Amino acid sequence: MKTDYAPEIIYWNEYFYMYTSSGRSGNHVLKSDSPTGPFSLVTKNIEKSIEGNIFIDDASMYLSHSRASGIAVSPMIDPVTFAKVLLPAHLRIDLPSFKKMVNTT
Repeated sequence: MKTDYAPEIIYWNEYFYMYTSSGRSGNHVLKSDSPTGPFSLVTKNIEKSIEGNIFIDDASMYLSHSRASGIAVSPMIDPVTFAKVLLPAHLRIDLPSFKKMVNTT
């Protein structure tokens, strides 16, 4: 894991989970008893593009991440398992449309 970037750590059910971007090829999830590690790899590449961020709202968990067409939000069942559903279109961010909205030239 020498080329991982942008780590983010969350605390969930008595464990610390680290999400890292693997260069340009996805993300990994690692687990530890301590926020300072050591962390052990618990997933293969989760292939959610790069620079994932976790959002927890009560008992719901989501991973936001970039992709070629924009930013995606993937619902999660737990820190390492993705739900098999897609978010409604109004909750997805379309990169070309976003660029048009913020382009001032």
